[in-house]
Amino acid sequence: SSLIASVTTQGGGGGSAYGVLNGGAGGKATSTLNVLGAGNLVAASTASGGGGGTSSGGIIGAGGAATATTVATGSSLNARATATGGTGGATAGAALATTTATGASGTLSAIASTALATGKLIQSVTATASGFVDGTSLARGQAGIGGTPALFATGPQAIAVVMGAPSAASTKAVLTANNNIKTTFGLSPVFFAIGELGGGYSTGGAAASQTSTAEIDETVDLTKLATRKDLVIGFYGGTTLGTGVTGVTFNLYADGGATAILTETFASAADAQAWFTNNAVDLGSLATNPLINANILTLRAVLTVTSTSAGSGFYGDVIIGDPPPAMTAAASPVRFAQAAAGLGATPVAISGFVHADADVWRPMLANPA
Repeated sequence: SSLIASVTTQGGGGGSAYGVLNGGAGGKATSTLNVLGAGNLVAASTASGGGGGTSSGGIIGAGGAATATTVATGSSLNARATATGGTGGATAGAALATTTATGASGTLSAIASTALATGKLIQSVTATASGFVDGTSLARGQAGIGGTPALFATGPQAIAVVMGAPSAASTKAVLTANNNIKTTFGLSPVFFAIGELGGGYSTGGAAASQTSTAEIDETVDLTKLATRKDLVIGFYGGTTLGTGVTGVTFNLYADGGATAILTETFASAADAQAWFTNNAVDLGSLATNPLINANILTLRAVLTVTSTSAGSGFYGDVIIGDPPPAMTAAASPVRFAQAAAGLGATPVAISGFVHADADVWRPMLANPA
């Protein structure tokens, strides 16, 4: 038999308004569960911020923030925290989910999501962090739209953070510190998201190895772009803890997450850190890419980390956006791959895109001319 413990909170919806007044802001929601149980334990905390109210003039209020926290202790656990920020017109409710699980087996997850009303460039974002319970494990998910990303963090067994439509100050800071990424994005880009993905070995674990998964998802309404250009992702801030990381894999999916448009597998944390150091990848046109579905771009970025000892982990940042055209036809991704082939690299076709070894063509991305 299993012991099931759960707590759910819901913020109230914002009030209606008339004329040019904004709809009322949605209410905040905070849900906290701290439970100890023997045997099989299912523990879940759920918080949902209230949606912004509407006005007769069509101005929707801000969404309410949501914070969900689960702390569970037992022998076998299924522990999770789910935070959903309220949908807003111009301001989405921030969401933070944290799960701490102490036991010998089981799973844990933290899921944070939020959204804006129809008609905005960034429709929704979700951050999901998950892993296996072994010792004391921590998972954290955090999501927002239109603000400053959370500070970079290391240490959790799994962490996923996403800020859709990040503030100008935060994108400028990334570009200033990463010249290759800055060059690839060029002048006046539109940024879709900044995110962190990472994971490591839990405290007090006994397993020979642990694997954690960090994922960020985003939905973008491409009809809100003045001009569709290229989809570019920059990798930076790669950080390694300890010496026990034995494998890191990164996948970027499009078209509802069905097709991988970029796959990188690293045999060591050093290889992953090199990739997540001032590196930019152009994935082709948003205007002609067959993975675009009915003017809606859906992206899913997934990082898995396998480690073998406490204090070990890998964490990295991504920045995703749409830069102005910076490459001539002669310097297209296909040409990049052809040039790489001539230098001894082996291009690989992935879902209509061509992807070659990064060490060969990264300088071309940094200087397309």
